[in-house]
Amino acid sequence: MSKILYIEDEEDNRIITSHRLIMAGHQVLLAEDTVEGIAKARADAPDLILMDLKIKDDETAGLEATRQLKADPKLRRIPVIAVTAFTEAEKRTESLRAGCDDHVVRPIDFPQLLKRIETLVTASRSALNQTSPFS
Repeated sequence: MSKILYIEDEEDNRIITSHRLIMAGHQVLLAEDTVEGIAKARADAPDLILMDLKIKDDETAGLEATRQLKADPKLRRIPVIAVTAFTEAEKRTESLRAGCDDHVVRPIDFPQLLKRIETLVTASRSALNQTSPFS
């Protein structure tokens, strides 16, 4: 089970996605905007963040929030998956450049999303557990 923070301004998307994640055994934290999301990331240390890219009609809100998360030494290890309705390849590239670790397009393929979550959380935990004598 992973603790997942879902930053999403659309209530229907929050309800549907969080229900599916809970049914898969995950703990889900919800935030309606990026300010609340960043605060919850700091307070609750989730294992992974699902980040809506377009929040409150701002197509760059999710990207900017991801940049802030990745700039914070205490939060940068948390994997971020961009969630968007935009299908253009340039949006995927833009999200990866902003620091997202993966990118999914709505409608969400839940079996695929669950695999991606497991892969990213496992890699993140493994990296966290590795200690270097030079760190």
